[in-house]
Amino acid sequence: MLLKKIPWRLRNRSNNCMRIISSMNFLATQVYREGNRVADTLTNLGLSLVHPTVWLFPPNCILASLALSKSGMPNFSLVSY
Repeated sequence: MLLKKIPWRLRNRSNNCMRIISSMNFLATQVYREGNRVADTLTNLGLSLVHPTVWLFPPNCILASLALSKSGMPNFSLVSY
């Protein structure tokens, strides 16, 4: 049972979340990192930061991917084996 794997100090929060979720209709899917280049780039950037950082504007490293994402253009990763 799932509850046995949840630490006791988090069980109340978990129970509240499960109660709320049980009243919703939704579909959860997975998007692989190649499918969301902006999120992948920001994740890698975040892992390299020493201190928490807030940007008022998108960092330069995601501008090209962000423009592609906004335009609806697909983002392909080519791999050679």
